[in-house]
Amino acid sequence: MSNEKSLDALINWIDANEASVIALSGEWGAGKTHLWERCQKKSKNIKVKNALYASLFGVRTINNLKIKILSSWLDQKNGGKLNQTVSDSLSTAAKFLKGLHRSVEAIDEIPLIAIPSLIKDKLIVIDDIERKHKSLEVDELLGFVNECISKYSVQFLLILNDEKLSDKAVWDKFREKIIDREIAIKPTADEACQIALKIKASSYSKEIITINHEFNIANIRSLVKIISSINEIFKDQGPLEIAAQEQLLPPAFLLSAAYHGAINNGPPLDYISSFNSTEARARTQNEDNKFEEKWIELITKNKIYRADSFENEIATSLKTHIFNRSIIKEAVDKNQRRARKNMAMESSDAFLENFEWDPQNSQKKLLQDAKELTKQAAFLDLSTALNLCDVFSKIDNNITEEFINDWIKTHTPPDFNVYSAINAYASRKIPKKIFAYLEESSPRQISTQPTLKDAILNHPEFKDDKERQDILGKAEIEDYVNVIKNLSKEDFKRIIKRQKILQRFERDHSPEYRETEKFNEAYLLISREIPRTRIAELIDLHLIPIDDN
Repeated sequence: MSNEKSLDALINWIDANEASVIALSGEWGAGKTHLWERCQKKSKNIKVKNALYASLFGVRTINNLKIKILSSWLDQKNGGKLNQTVSDSLSTAAKFLKGLHRSVEAIDEIPLIAIPSLIKDKLIVIDDIERKHKSLEVDELLGFVNECISKYSVQFLLILNDEKLSDKAVWDKFREKIIDREIAIKPTADEACQIALKIKASSYSKEIITINHEFNIANIRSLVKIISSINEIFKDQGPLEIAAQEQLLPPAFLLSAAYHGAINNGPPLDYISSFNSTEARARTQNEDNKFEEKWIELITKNKIYRADSFENEIATSLKTHIFNRSIIKEAVDKNQRRARKNMAMESSDAFLENFEWDPQNSQKKLLQDAKELTKQAAFLDLSTALNLCDVFSKIDNNITEEFINDWIKTHTPPDFNVYSAINAYASRKIPKKIFAYLEESSPRQISTQPTLKDAILNHPEFKDDKERQDILGKAEIEDYVNVIKNLSKEDFKRIIKRQKILQRFERDHSPEYRETEKFNEAYLLISREIPRTRIAELIDLHLIPIDDN
């Protein structure tokens, strides 16, 4: 039964007073205790508001249970603030009770004398029944419950995980003979997540609910831990843009869920944090894991195609509880930029398609969309910028001019883009201002100097490796992406063969490892493009898994 229906049923059954014993059962983390607390807040019944509560956790004897019930009563009398230990409270109770019963000398006798007068016509909630001490027999508890019902008109609410009871056969008998009503709680994943978010709030609640819907985790306690971890991971990072949330929260949720053991037969934390690395692929080639296919599907579905420093840092932080904010910030900033770029590209594609195909798109709407795209000029590559300039010129020349100025202010073109643009001038219309900027940005002697493409291909014209490493070190990941996308067949073969060699290097800070890491990050950007490109499929074909032949 869902939590909302269970809550209504519980309130109604207590109010009707027809059921002397109501059992509230469910798995660990299903929200049984939380449901009772909600019942107390929502119910208008005085008996519910003044119910006595006792957890059976570690209780060895019925007398211990009576002491806990008495403590609950004392807690109520102190206005809900029981600041002393139970023994101190009982000392206070002893003075009070001695005024009524002069024969009372031993504090152990207090529960036996006090309980009858305190529990008459009360509702008693006994929680954590499955966690009782082994010395307390279930039939003793049942005898106590039966006596209280028959002699003192007590109503009981028993809260338990019946699957974890060691005396299950006795409990089944008790269920048959004494329990009048039973509510089996089984919240949906969405319900559990919403309850968990009330316990532990998050700035990313909407996205967390969406992600958990796919994971189908219905354990409230596990979800509270996962939400706490996500809050800690992104603490002090500022608000994440929606597009960045879509990229960063799924892997953070997956890693947190794995760490807290919330996924049945799920991938271990270390498996996720090293996913698709050279070492991981080499390690799993010799392992027979019946769950691995499902693990891979789960990991890639949650935006991890090859684990990088972001996943590694989260895994380490979860294990050590020490969060390196600078590394997380670097990953967040990089993904924020990437998310903005992806969002800008999607907006551009939608605009161009609507311009060309939508007969219902008015000139006013096109102008409005064009103005919005000028704000994203910094995140658009040269090819997209040229396409937009061509279309903008047919809508409003002022928009075209504004877009060109914004694009030039925010771009430093890599060499290969300069040359590809200049070479394409004869067959493609390039705005004069962009062409002049590209030409000015390109030194005249550059054609005789090694480029990033030469450095990646490891051409022999380098005087020494330092010159080559300088070019590789200064290049951004986007530069690598553009080189890879514009490779000829022969150059693609050379780069793939070189990457096969480099990927055998150990994970360290060597130039060879840094070089292949940049290639891998560039591949990740390419692989995430929708629709999936031919170049991404070819890299998968040749490099995943590594071919030793």
